[in-house]
Amino acid sequence: MCGTEIETTEHLLLHCPYVKEVLNSSPNPISLNIDCSSTFLEKCKDWINNPRKKISLELMFTKMWFIWKEICNKIFENKSTSSNTLAIEIQGYIYFWSKRSSAQDKPKKQRKQTLTPVWKAPLKDTLKINVDDAWISHSLPSSYAIILRDDGGNSGGGKAGQSEALDPQEAEALGELQTAIWAQEKVLENFNIEGDYEILFNYVQGKKSDISWRSKAYLNEADILVDFCNNFLGFYFVLRLRNMVADTLAKYVRALNSTVLCENIPPSCIQH
Repeated sequence: MCGTEIETTEHLLLHCPYVKEVLNSSPNPISLNIDCSSTFLEKCKDWINNPRKKISLELMFTKMWFIWKEICNKIFENKSTSSNTLAIEIQGYIYFWSKRSSAQDKPKKQRKQTLTPVWKAPLKDTLKINVDDAWISHSLPSSYAIILRDDGGNSGGGKAGQSEALDPQEAEALGELQTAIWAQEKVLENFNIEGDYEILFNYVQGKKSDISWRSKAYLNEADILVDFCNNFLGFYFVLRLRNMVADTLAKYVRALNSTVLCENIPPSCIQH
């Protein structure tokens, strides 16, 4: 992750500076004083057999699980997340599941009141489009997914299909362009667009971003198209946990050789 040491299991999950920043972040910072000669397996056995009063084993392994997923995203999808952003994502995940756990101990009448949805609704009388992509290899088709919902969480339709992209960044940029085209075709107004590829959303917000010229071209075209829509409210970055519906649909469509269009009823793969 840091590119400065040999990437052994111990370095990737215990000693890497990036990992230490995530472990030391909220919630419940974990400061580990680990002997470099110990293997990761030995440390796990020690933690299980000799639990720490001040460190939750579940919390420790949850953080390491997210770190491992981030390693996979960097290797296989060429996506990277800052340690601060990953820490916030972990915090949201732990908060969500702790709320679900506490709800199980309460009467059924109270469950609806205590569960908080991961997806955040737009402001009153506005719409939100979530977009995501799924990419494996430049030699295989990638896919994009677009989901429109109103301030009550009701589906306003969507679209998903395949595209050709050299890398995950370009696939995501293509998804944003497809979103702008679809929004213009639907004559949408009073809406914003959300996605979880931070560096691209920084670019369309006018922030300094190191992205490819091809991605810039797609995003510039998308920006021009949404400007023709009435009262476009902007592009916004969100954490992956807030974009899971679009992510699920994009992965589902990647295996299909067709385009999926939906109106008021979403596809079965994302119905809950």
